[in-house]
Amino acid sequence: MSGSRTLSRAAQLVFKDASIWWRVPILSLVQLVPLVGSIYGAGYIMVLMRDATWGIDRGLPRFSEFDEIFKRGLTGFVVSLVWTLPILFIVMVATIFWVVSILPLAMEGMTPQLPWWYTPVIAVPTAFFMPFVYAAWLRAAVYLKVSAGLSLSGLRELVARDKQGFWSVAWLPFAAGLLGSALSTASILISRVLVGTASSLTLVQYPLSFLVGLITVPITLIVASAYGLWAQGTNPRNWPPLRVEPQVTLSEVRGQTAVGEDVL
Repeated sequence: MSGSRTLSRAAQLVFKDASIWWRVPILSLVQLVPLVGSIYGAGYIMVLMRDATWGIDRGLPRFSEFDEIFKRGLTGFVVSLVWTLPILFIVMVATIFWVVSILPLAMEGMTPQLPWWYTPVIAVPTAFFMPFVYAAWLRAAVYLKVSAGLSLSGLRELVARDKQGFWSVAWLPFAAGLLGSALSTASILISRVLVGTASSLTLVQYPLSFLVGLITVPITLIVASAYGLWAQGTNPRNWPPLRVEPQVTLSEVRGQTAVGEDVL
């Protein structure tokens, strides 16, 4: 399947669910919660990737699956932390540079703010790792094991099953990461123009971050679906060394929806 066709099908999977119009604002709000929001967001897209991989056409994951989503999110948090460890060095250097630069202000009793360049300095290198982080999330989501997402040999085996297909979707998380970084940086600059005092800066930054989420969340869902569709073409039932069938089947989902259960 060509990259453009995969992207088109992924967008259709996401936007054909009518509930996207109220799920996206909720997911954008959830992302504002430190750490917990990131874990839940990772879990949500991992469940979505797993559904797409197994060809389960039930729309977006339900919020009522909180336990499963959060469990996958914890797995995704560990996997992404390990795969992006090299970024820690960049974070440390950027932080040390910033701390040294604001020492004179701190000694005068002022409350320095993080510079506008701090976010892109970290986000841009992170974007280079995201194509492989998504693939690692995919393996962890399908196998339901952290170790599946941490296996370098397993990741290479997965990519080798369809290299052309992988590279046709790999640019998506990279581009999404750069776009998210650009929008976040712009929101920081705008908030500092609108607000002069550090004490009230948060009141502007949170609404702007929410608006950024309204753009980036749907894009992230499309990226997750695209990875799932790519994996679907690699015959996941024959993935070594572990085979885990999906916990939710399409017939079960239809049955639950028919009696009014699990509609959230």
